Amino acid sequence: MPWSVSGRAAVSLTAAALASAAVIPATGAPSVPRQLGRPRGHTVCAYTEPDFQGLLEHVRQSRPMIEPPVESAVNHSQVAWCFYELPAYGGLRVTVEPGRGATSFPYPVQSARPAGGD
Repeated sequence: MPWSVSGRAAVSLTAAALASAAVIPATGAPSVPRQLGRPRGHTVCAYTEPDFQGLLEHVRQSRPMIEPPVESAVNHSQVAWCFYELPAYGGLRVTVEPGRGATSFPYPVQSARPAGGD
């Protein structure tokens, strides 16, 4: 049975698609450096908006003043962190345990430090 022109075109297109697929690299997307994805040490990723949105601030040590205030945070450290309503560790306090996060603080956080600093 002779091939029709449209049949040959379909075979040619299929062969071209297979040939082009062969040159696609087998590797996936480049990995994110560890320090950007999950910083080490006493690091907390704090965000200016609820639900881990907005500007990102890496908090690695006690911060008596956080400007702009943060609304959510993820504790990637090995210690609990305390987040305060007022500068200089004043007002209400929320503690976030290691490996946990707070999707929304009950107030804008203006200072933070590792637990036990009281």
